Amino acid sequence: MTKARLIQNMSNADYHASKAVSSTHLKTIASKSLAHYIHNLNNPTTQTDALAFGAAYHKIILEPETFEKEFFLIDDRQRPEPDKDYRTAKNRAWKQEQIAVNAGKTMISSWDYNVLKKMQEVIFNNLFTNDLIKSCTEIESSIFSEINGVEVRVRPDGFNDKIIIDLKSTDDCSPDGFARSSASYFYHLQAAFYSDVVQHIDDKPRQFVIIAQEKTAPYVAQIYVLPEYVIMQGRHEYKAALEKLKNAYETGEFPAYESKEKGGIRDLSLPNWAMREVQA
Repeated sequence: MTKARLIQNMSNADYHASKAVSSTHLKTIASKSLAHYIHNLNNPTTQTDALAFGAAYHKIILEPETFEKEFFLIDDRQRPEPDKDYRTAKNRAWKQEQIAVNAGKTMISSWDYNVLKKMQEVIFNNLFTNDLIKSCTEIESSIFSEINGVEVRVRPDGFNDKIIIDLKSTDDCSPDGFARSSASYFYHLQAAFYSDVVQHIDDKPRQFVIIAQEKTAPYVAQIYVLPEYVIMQGRHEYKAALEKLKNAYETGEFPAYESKEKGGIRDLSLPNWAMREVQA
């Protein structure tokens, strides 16, 4: 068995600076192409409000005691011209001053912070979700290992010797709605990849559990367990993506959607739902 390296208290910046392959890389290859992967690798995503909210959500649920070390609240009501937006010179200057004073921290709006606190309350007041999180012996620890000769990395939200948990903020955590999101965002690929890499630590298989929570009132949270057949599908997809990536680095070619067999041309197929019987 490949032995994994578990690193506690590794910063997000250091983790993401690693050249090891992540589930995000593999999801990009599986859902898009190698061309998208290499572009994203060479052009890292800049911070957005959505990314900041996601990071703040994980922090306020998993490590609330260190939230203020990494995030700061900007109260729009304190703007010099509260009736105007940040296009005015005074408001822009005030915002830049707040960012400078809190250098090294990520800015969160007062609106988002209020939402985050309500989401936290729901999670902590739910016996099942709260117990799942508290049962984890590792929280956001980084794990580095190797699969098929490729260095890989994962950073589970939490795990113990029996389960791996993953927090997902979502618009819809109903069974049908979240199933669609899971397929669209390749959560099954991530689950299989994380499960396999974490198992490299001690050779113990673990159940992968998602805690999905809606970002609007009443901020419902739902626990989902990924059955083995879903993990098997995700494993098939991440290994196929990993093999494509390995071949790409060996050949130096990172193609998009083109088909070599047809000189870069592909047939256009309609999805099953769009097919109609052809009338004779």
